[in-house]
Amino acid sequence: GYIRKLKEITSEEECPQCGAFYKKSSSQKAAAEINYPPSYSYWQSFIEEVKSWCVERIWIVRVPVVLYLIYLLYVKLSDWQGYTIFDGINIGIHEIGHPLFSFLGRFMTIAGGSILQCLCPIIAMIALGKQRDYFGITLRVGWLATNLISISVYMSDATDLELTLVTIGGGSGEAVPKEDMHDWHLLFEYFGLLTYDKQIGSITYWLGILILSLSIAMSVILINWMIKVKKEDIK
Repeated sequence: GYIRKLKEITSEEECPQCGAFYKKSSSQKAAAEINYPPSYSYWQSFIEEVKSWCVERIWIVRVPVVLYLIYLLYVKLSDWQGYTIFDGINIGIHEIGHPLFSFLGRFMTIAGGSILQCLCPIIAMIALGKQRDYFGITLRVGWLATNLISISVYMSDATDLELTLVTIGGGSGEAVPKEDMHDWHLLFEYFGLLTYDKQIGSITYWLGILILSLSIAMSVILINWMIKVKKEDIK
């Protein structure tokens, strides 16, 4: 009935608690009849794994990261178009997304910029998750939030067409009407949602704010555990 923890490194054929091999155990039938605890036990195991990771980590060097995330939240609440260092990075990734997805047709060429913006931080989260870098994950959650907020600005401009658009190789050749260059004007028009651009943009903005706030909360919790949790506290 022992519940394996995420940090256990023993073979899945061996019980981490007593060392018995399941196939050789005389109580194999009895083990199959055990009523395991509800799913929250696995959540508790995950929390224990994260706390274990926090032990003896240097917390003070991570404080500036949390402060910067708080600054990002302040900027984006004060002015949702307020510029931060992430915006320059996000625009560059957005523009790469268009040619990257172009082999999938016109629709994906248009949508590819916004897709890649969100995909990059998610891929980074997965990579850091495999390395058990939980603090790094919180920063990537904040990065994802900045992408959602910048996309929300783009969405809300779909009918107004007031934003200055950036394109790869822009400025050469004949001038192209904005409605033929604006990603979200074209996407909303395709789905028949052009008149709802402001509402969808607002929902996306507040989703980004919520995720950014979550990122800050996660970072603060991790730093708190780095300060307080000791080896003897881990079960």
